[in-house]
Amino acid sequence: MASRLCRSGIKNVVVLEKEANIGHFGKSHSHKLEETGDIPHEMGTCYLSWSYKHVKELLKEYVGDDVLIQPGGGNKDQYGALHLPSPQFDKETGKNTITSDQWLYAYREKIALPDWLGAVTPDKVQALGFVVDVMQYRQLHESLMGKYDYHGIPPKPTPERLAKMNKTFGELLRENGMEALLDLCCVGFGSYGLGYDVPALYGLWFVTPEAVEAYVHSKLNKDVKTVQLVRTGFSSLWKSMVEKDKISVRYGVDIKSIDRSLSDPCRPITVKASIEGKEETVEGDFLVFAAPTKLFPHLVNDATDFEKQIVDGLTSVGLHVNLFRTAKKPLIKNGSERVEESSLTFYPESLQPKYTPAPNGQVYAERNSVRAYAWDSDAEYKDRYVVTYQYFPKPIPEEESEATTRKAVEFITNETMTITATPSEPAPECLYTKNWDYFPHFTQDAVNKMLPWLVFERQGENRTWVIGSSVCFESVEDVTKYNSMLLASVAFSAQTKGVPLEVLDISITV
Repeated sequence: MASRLCRSGIKNVVVLEKEANIGHFGKSHSHKLEETGDIPHEMGTCYLSWSYKHVKELLKEYVGDDVLIQPGGGNKDQYGALHLPSPQFDKETGKNTITSDQWLYAYREKIALPDWLGAVTPDKVQALGFVVDVMQYRQLHESLMGKYDYHGIPPKPTPERLAKMNKTFGELLRENGMEALLDLCCVGFGSYGLGYDVPALYGLWFVTPEAVEAYVHSKLNKDVKTVQLVRTGFSSLWKSMVEKDKISVRYGVDIKSIDRSLSDPCRPITVKASIEGKEETVEGDFLVFAAPTKLFPHLVNDATDFEKQIVDGLTSVGLHVNLFRTAKKPLIKNGSERVEESSLTFYPESLQPKYTPAPNGQVYAERNSVRAYAWDSDAEYKDRYVVTYQYFPKPIPEEESEATTRKAVEFITNETMTITATPSEPAPECLYTKNWDYFPHFTQDAVNKMLPWLVFERQGENRTWVIGSSVCFESVEDVTKYNSMLLASVAFSAQTKGVPLEVLDISITV
């Protein structure tokens, strides 16, 4: 947002950043180790879906044309296939599912066919059934959301469409016979906080027809890449923006209070803060609040009833991310073959309600950093560097973080849970942890009250914009697209009318 404001002609943009100047912004956290050099160990923002457009354009503009890569070199490479080991499902069916295709086809077969017919039908036959699921999903999506340019904020629904979305994403897809597609989406997009029990609006918001169709198209066209990574780490984008656009960023800011002088709009907005240990007051004409929205009434002295209603309508989940150094995994049994661990491994049963009705620290994904980003160099490393993800229905208190990390170790070293476990000797060593209060979103009741759209329509009241994932979706594409939509709105022109852009002071709190 600061970059776009600067480029629109506004000169006095000041960003107040909570973190010290270590190159991380918001939920982008590209951690690096001396022993692995330039390989990023992404602890926050990581993946780009096929439907991302705005972020890809920004990466090309600020970082370079060749910055995007496929994890492990892509599906045809030794480490490029997505692994989805499912020990309980395999025990039920007698299957040996390792890759995402094996899992998807076997899982859909179990749903669609009686056991006797499934036993004599090749699993790959279900590929055709999945194509039908994908086509039906587009029809369902367009019947509820309409046709529009995806991400940002979808069109405001009619009362009839809103009523049809008054349920969870899981309920919506099961009612329409798309259980296999549901599982693939909730497992594949679990890193975004997407779950079976999120309001249907959020599932439809992020799981676009374009994203699910890419899974099919990628089998036929190598140019279709369902998921990509930023070779230099996501943080490199924001660092480059700050440098190229000469954005004024104050680091190490602890905001104490914000007063917008609502009774006298001729007076400046004042932000009182401790900046690198020194008490200061920052003044501005306009406030862009990009910090977690739930903090708004605690920091803004004159929060209105509507602004408090926004905060009261929000909820969030917990995402616990660890970086481990471990011994390398042994070869994995895949039918009659033995294969290497892939760059990405998802454990679907850790998220599926049937197998894990109450998530409590089960690891649902591992990413082997070296094999994901520098697959050709894997043989040079005697150790394995893996990032693990744990999902919780609610944020985890910081005092429970250490115990949660131990649960991750117990999971990845357990043969029963993983099929092929991480060696327990030498013991996995945790090198870094991020405990995220993740995927802030409106409750179903708040969605029914149209809060996502009311917030957008009322942006700019009281000389304030509230931006970030709380008011759209927890993805970098949605946040950047939302900002672009806001800047292109009539409201932006109205808010700056009569004020020379070069003298308009804007403070952005992060």
